[in-house]
Amino acid sequence: MRWGFAIATLLGAALSSSPACATKPARSDRVHPDLGPVRYRDPASRREVWLGLDVGGVAVPRRLGLYEDRIWTARVSPTWAVALVPGLAVGGRHSMTLYDVTGGSSSVRLRQHAHQLEVSGSPLHALRGTRARDRLFVGVQTHVIPYMRVDDVEVRVGGVRDTIVDVGYGMSHPFASRWRFDWRVAARHAWVFLDQQTQLHASARLVVQPRPGHVLWAEAGAYAVGRDEGGAQRSVYGRRTVHGVFAGQYAWMSRFGVGPFVRGDIATHFAAGSMPVFETRNAALDSAYADVTVGVRVAW
Repeated sequence: MRWGFAIATLLGAALSSSPACATKPARSDRVHPDLGPVRYRDPASRREVWLGLDVGGVAVPRRLGLYEDRIWTARVSPTWAVALVPGLAVGGRHSMTLYDVTGGSSSVRLRQHAHQLEVSGSPLHALRGTRARDRLFVGVQTHVIPYMRVDDVEVRVGGVRDTIVDVGYGMSHPFASRWRFDWRVAARHAWVFLDQQTQLHASARLVVQPRPGHVLWAEAGAYAVGRDEGGAQRSVYGRRTVHGVFAGQYAWMSRFGVGPFVRGDIATHFAAGSMPVFETRNAALDSAYADVTVGVRVAW
């Protein structure tokens, strides 16, 4: 009996230290939903759901001297993602944004609607012994300007939209005990009003968890854009250009799966690459841009 008890004890210890059990998340782990416009991770468990609400914008008075005009924007974006089965997820973003540019000679106010949908899978999901997670995705997004007012005159702008289809791949690499490095690349094709664009987007993100429930990250990305002949003539940027985007975020997640975040974004050129529809406007948009977003994330 003593030998049988000893063998059972050793067998139980070996099973509890197996890779399958070692990689299982602890009950106290807090998931931070990745629901930004550029995503690196998805819900992992079956029927796991992530929800979010983003509110952002910027106000730049003319007296600051950064722009010739006074500029303000306001944006609201519900976001979501759900794991259909382990290793397969679907997610999206839907937003409405108001833009106002007021100068000495004219003023422009417009409203933009945006929708984004992605389906993604993890080819590495079946490999139990690796901590790295990958993401193969295909997505479609569209940006529409249904309303514009120029100098208090409403302008009907039906048909001013873009549609973007992208296919890409990325990975998430944990290292040390609190750090993670994420990257992704995507080939994109955009239809912009009467023109077309071919794009390559690449980005990387460094993530650190200084304390349980707290996450900080910094991100850098770039859009390489090639325009057709008509688009190059209508755009203020030219035939082939590169545009940078930089971001940082702090988030906190409670034990109940609800938490706030704050994020800042800086772009070398306003909406270039990410929202080509704005290239149908004028040269006043050929400038750097920054805004701040606050919101809440829910995971269960």
